[in-house]
Amino acid sequence: MIKPTEFFLLAPRNKEEQPIFNELLGELYKRIPVNILASLVVGPLLALIMAKNASMERVSTWVVILIAAQVFAFLVTFAFNRRSDLSQAGDNKWLYLFGLTVIVDGIAWGLAGYFFYTEESDQYHMLLYVFLMAGAAAATITFSTWLAVALCYIVVILGPGTALLITSTLEFYRMLGTAAVVFGGILCALAATSNQASTRMLRLRFDNERLVVNLSESHVQLRQLNTDLKKNNNALQRALDKISEMATRDELTGSHNRRYLMEFLAREKAGCDRAKSVFSLAVIDLDYFKRINDSYGHIAGDDVLKQVVKLIQRHVRTTDCFARFGGEEFALVYTLTELEEAQQSAERLRQEVSTTAMACDAFTIYTSVSIGIAEYRPGENITELMRRADQAMYIAKSGGRDRVIAMSRDQLSREMGAAVVDDLTSRRV
Repeated sequence: MIKPTEFFLLAPRNKEEQPIFNELLGELYKRIPVNILASLVVGPLLALIMAKNASMERVSTWVVILIAAQVFAFLVTFAFNRRSDLSQAGDNKWLYLFGLTVIVDGIAWGLAGYFFYTEESDQYHMLLYVFLMAGAAAATITFSTWLAVALCYIVVILGPGTALLITSTLEFYRMLGTAAVVFGGILCALAATSNQASTRMLRLRFDNERLVVNLSESHVQLRQLNTDLKKNNNALQRALDKISEMATRDELTGSHNRRYLMEFLAREKAGCDRAKSVFSLAVIDLDYFKRINDSYGHIAGDDVLKQVVKLIQRHVRTTDCFARFGGEEFALVYTLTELEEAQQSAERLRQEVSTTAMACDAFTIYTSVSIGIAEYRPGENITELMRRADQAMYIAKSGGRDRVIAMSRDQLSREMGAAVVDDLTSRRV
């Protein structure tokens, strides 16, 4: 609900509101150069279009009037800009003169409705009113900081042409004039609403500034408290990040752990189910890892695990997930990757592991990996996906190790037989 006390119509009601009024006019002043430039660009364009329907004398006269209005606005704006202190009472005469330039500009544009009026071409007249209504709408935003000026501008820019339309003998023109009146009324209401919002905002700003002055010492204390709170929050966030990291990272290798893997798989499954897409899961197991522990000791075995993890992580994309699944077994999730592409990537990984020497104290150890890959099918259970990948890895182990096996469910069943599948299901998943 718009209240008269919440906006300025012509002038401030008391001395306390003078700074707010000056601020509003300062905003208006900043927008005038843009308005002058727009008039000098759009005005000749309108004249060029209407020259096909109106006489050259009328077109030329209107262009001269429009340019004269812009020159007047420029001169007054220049003089207005030279005023160093707008808060003095004597400066109000400049404020009113400045507002007059806006109204003169509106009159110049409104005369286009008079000079270009004709009942012989509906199309040109409709085009003319598109320009005038656009100008009136722009004024609602540009000049609403001084409500009296904005209302006058809307009236004078639409008034001459609208009066001719309403008094026309043609029913279509009278309807167009009625529509212009309704449109103008709506714009006036919008201008009042915009002015009310601007005034409220400035009142709040000045009230806040006074409050800051009165509570300067409290403000300093509050700022210090905010600084301390920010430091504490940062420390708390770092602690939470550390806890989260510890909860989702494998302590030995630094890779993600089983907990993180399961959460990642759940998110990836949900996304693929929505998008009807697929991803692939690779289960990676170090070959003869027990022999390494038995031959070189558990410390050497841990070093081998760390070095293999670093090597594998070079093959992991930022969108993928690599995690230690348990012991010497790892899992690698290839996001948005079909089975064949995942197999090619895993093969490159396998080759690099098998040809890389692992330096552990005085020993040089070579190892290899067996990899089983399964492709996720939309709607499939994660447990079933992991079972299929694990079964494929078991086939790689049984077939001589140091190899990659990527098979569909049907291929796995033919390769292993139902009895082996059931046995693996009970032992490994």
